[in-house]
Amino acid sequence: MRSGYDAAQGLSADSGVTAVLAANDDVAMGVIRGFQDRGWRVPQDMSVFGWDNQEFTAYFNPSISTVDLDREAMGQQAMKALLTRIRQEAEPELHLDLDSRLVLRESTGPARP
Repeated sequence: MRSGYDAAQGLSADSGVTAVLAANDDVAMGVIRGFQDRGWRVPQDMSVFGWDNQEFTAYFNPSISTVDLDREAMGQQAMKALLTRIRQEAEPELHLDLDSRLVLRESTGPARP
């Protein structure tokens, strides 16, 4: 959160940036707060997008647009790969099907000119 807050606070007002894609939802929350403390409105002045679809994102103000991932499937694939290595078996070709979806909420809006 702190890194997102600091990044938002340090962004030059004349940078031309209109949107931020944060590394995760915690960072996105810090970015939003950092912009709000500067008097910038989200999403009217700046759109912010998170990653992970943590539960709090639906309840934050504004609610945070994010990417929802199938963590269970990702964990299963990782565990299979790990067991294959531990057993020293031939590693199968990995097919990462992240099955992600966009969750659009209040923190994103149309692009500014």
